[in-house]
Amino acid sequence: MTRQMTSFVFFLSVFALVTIGDAASNNSTRDDNPSRVFCTLCEEGLALIDEQLSVLQRLSDQDLGSLVDLICAHVPRSLPIVDTLCVVLRDDLVAALTKLVQGLRSQIEPKRVCSIIPSCTY
Repeated sequence: MTRQMTSFVFFLSVFALVTIGDAASNNSTRDDNPSRVFCTLCEEGLALIDEQLSVLQRLSDQDLGSLVDLICAHVPRSLPIVDTLCVVLRDDLVAALTKLVQGLRSQIEPKRVCSIIPSCTY
């Protein structure tokens, strides 16, 4: 990872923690129970992950499909193996990645995941 990328990831991590902390401190329905902070962090963290998975899903649907189409437009599709590879990449790989992201998004429901934390009761 390059130095710029590492700095960017660090900045995003700090920003996310500050945002989560701010949201938790401004939450008017929050408990005064300090252990509830873990629940809030879990819920907010999963919301951030869901947002990023949503972006990944859009990218895989649009950009990855377009990239495969662009590459396949410049290769000799007269060769059966190349043509088959382009079809498989476009139809199966992009669809599989989209289904994977959809599956991940459906599995990170905050109330279900965060309920494993003992102090998180719903």
